[in-house]
Order: sequence, then structure tokens, then C-alpha cells
Amino acid sequence: MPETPHSAPPSNVKAMPSLIPLPADTVSRLSRLSFTFALLAKDLLVCEKASNNVAPLWYSAPLLSRGKPAAGVLFSRSCYDALTMTSPRKTSSLPLWVFKLSLLAAAAIWGLGTVVIKSTVDEFPPSWIVGIRFFGAGILLALVGLPSLKRALQTSPASHLGAGAILGVFLFFSYWCNTTGLTDTTASNSAFLTTFYVMIIPFLGWFLLKKQPTRYNIGAAFACLAGLACVAYGGEGTFSLRFGDLITLLSAVFLSLHVLYTAKLSPGHSVTVLTIVQFLVAGLMGIGSGLLLEPTPDFANLSQETWISLGYLTVFASCIALGLQNAAVARVDPAQASLFLSLEAVFGVLFSVMFLAETPTPTALLGFGLIFAAIVVSEYLPLQAQKRLEKEAQVAACEVPVSGKAAATTDGDGPAANEESYGVAPENLAAAEAAQLASEETQAAIEDAQALEQSDAFLR
Repeated sequence: MPETPHSAPPSNVKAMPSLIPLPADTVSRLSRLSFTFALLAKDLLVCEKASNNVAPLWYSAPLLSRGKPAAGVLFSRSCYDALTMTSPRKTSSLPLWVFKLSLLAAAAIWGLGTVVIKSTVDEFPPSWIVGIRFFGAGILLALVGLPSLKRALQTSPASHLGAGAILGVFLFFSYWCNTTGLTDTTASNSAFLTTFYVMIIPFLGWFLLKKQPTRYNIGAAFACLAGLACVAYGGEGTFSLRFGDLITLLSAVFLSLHVLYTAKLSPGHSVTVLTIVQFLVAGLMGIGSGLLLEPTPDFANLSQETWISLGYLTVFASCIALGLQNAAVARVDPAQASLFLSLEAVFGVLFSVMFLAETPTPTALLGFGLIFAAIVVSEYLPLQAQKRLEKEAQVAACEVPVSGKAAATTDGDGPAANEESYGVAPENLAAAEAAQLASEETQAAIEDAQALEQSDAFLR
């Protein structure tokens, strides 16, 4: 999409008086910057699609079957196209770099979220963190999506509540495992080990949906295993994973289940209501397990830092970053968007070094690099390969002028008749068909990558 120059602030708007005298050009720049962010905030007010069976971006289903629903539970490709390629929200007065910056900001918010949990989990027990975070986020989203909530509860309350409750159970266990793991591992380890769900989903989908992984999935899995071995390397030929590392890997399994069941349960439901219900269910499960299994926090004497951390996880990591991602991913090329969002783990390591003074070993850094490479293989390369194959198919299937030789053939047989009938030379038609067949495996990997790109925001 070509970049569109942003609109200038209205000329009749006067600058607010400043307590500190500023040069005129500085005031003008600040005015334009504030106007740009005001337009972005306006653009983030995303409305739900009128049709309930078309899911918003963070609910795009993985493991699509080339546009045809598999086992009656998966979205068609048109759901994604309707929201990313033909949606009227794709037009904006903001330049494209603003949306790319929004994706980068969302990845940074989620990366910092891991560091915030690590710094909070010693004072605030894991179940309570999950409970307060998601119950608070559910209340906020319920207030924002109150009209949708009323409509859904009037038409099909049992269906929405049942589906949302199932997703809420998976959501709770995934985040409870992840938060508990941070009591016994570093934030940098957690940031990268959690991304294993990107590689687990294709193989779990193979078991549940009988859909074989692609060569990109297999290559990414080997790179991930090599990265895990580097993280587990303890020196002198020893390998060990701590309890926190293992339970973090278990959280990746639950995240994978959450993505797959989101694909199964979302069609026919209001996804806004499903999000609200599962947030509330996960929050209530966290508070309930905290009451049963963990000491109750002394809320009256909590430090200001703990309250700020809980507010950050509830408002920024669970709501604002989601809005940034959804507004941006409809306008940014999917391959670029997947790279921006995959930087979450990199931000997690960077912030853990900056704020927690963690010092990953050289072998751990090598492992992080391999895991990040696996994410790129799984999400970015299929998109690039598909672009190349589509271009080759277009060149191979280009129209050929019908010559006098073609017109001379009157019996309807032979190559000339094929050219006259189809407007495509037979050898080019065969090449186009071969290119289309070669792209099938790549297309499946692309759809997985696009779904993971959207689901990552919702899950984090």
C-alpha cells in the first residue's frame, strides 16, 4: 500500500499556552505530533464486523485448508482477505510508517510484560497475577464492547458462554504455567521458550486435524530444538533445564491448544464476546486457585511498584497493545508484520538485561538466535516464497496473441486450438499449473504464519 501523507492540524486550532517558552518551530512540531497520535487513537477504535462469522484479525484461524474449511471448524481464506485486503479500515490518513511503528510498539509492550511479571512474581503470587490481570482486562473490554455483549447474550447466551469458558480454561493454564515458570527461570529464557508455540501448533494440528506439517515447519522445529539445547547447555558437556524452563514449555503447549480451539469455536460467535468471556473465566480461575492454593496478598500494603505492574499488565499488555496490533496489521504487509511482531522475544531479552541486570551466557544467546531464526523460517519465509511463486505463475500464464497459425487449425485439436481457446500457450499453461501445485505447501505454511501473527497479540 503506498504511503499516504498525514493530514496537517487544522489551521484554526491555536496552541495551548506553555509554562515554558518554546521556539515557534518546536511548538509547530509538537502540535503536528500530537495531531498524528490523535489520528492514530481515532483509528484504533475498531468496530466489530457486522457478520459474526467473520473473525477480527487476532482470531484468524491457523491451519487453513487452502480456503476450504477442514472438519467444519476452520475459517476460509476470505475471512482474512475481508479484513486485511478489502476492509475499508485499510485506508487511513496516517503514513504507513506509523502503523509499522505501532507493531514495533506492540512487540515492545509484550516483551516488557515478561520483565514486569518477573519483577512482580516474588511479591504477588502467580495465580493472583493471572487472576487480576485477566479479570481486570475482561471488565475493561466488557465496558467497551457492551453493545456486542448485550446482543450476543440475547441471541445465543449458552453458546457464547460455553465456547468462551472453554477458551478461558486454556488461557488460564497457559498463563499460569508461564507466570509460575518465571519464579524459577530468567525473563530472557521465558521470552524465547514461550515462542515455542509457533512451532508446536503445526505438529499438534497434525495430531488433531490430520494435516501434515510443511517443510518450513520441520525446518523451524529442528532450529528450535537446537536452540533449546543451547539454552540447556550448562558447560563441560552437561545439559539441564530447570523447573521454570520446563513449565514454560508446558505453557507453550497450552497456548497452542488455545489457538487451535479458537479456530474451532470462533465461527458463528461474536469474537468480542468470546474475548470478554474467556478473559473473565481465566481471571476468575486465577483468583479462585489463588484463594485455594496460594497466600492471599496483602492488598492494603502492596507497594506502588506492584500496583503499577498490575496496571501495566491489565491495561497495556492486555488491551492497548492488542488495539495497536489490530489497527496496524490490516495495513502492513503480512511478511513485514510477522517480523515486527516476532521481535517480542528480542525485546524480552533486551529489557531483562536493561532492567533486571540479567546476563545470558554466550551459548544461551546462540540458542535465542536459533529460536528467532526458527520464527523467521516459520512466519516470514513462507510469505516471501508465496510472493515469488505468484509472480512466476503470473508470468507463465500471461496471454499470448492468437496468430494466423492458430486460426488455420479448424478441427479444434492441437496446440493452436488450445491457444485460441484459452489465450495461453500450452507450455505456459503447464508451467502455470506446475507453479500452482508447487505453491500448495507454501500456501499452507503462509496461512499458519498469518494466523500466528494475529493470534500472538491476543495470546500475549
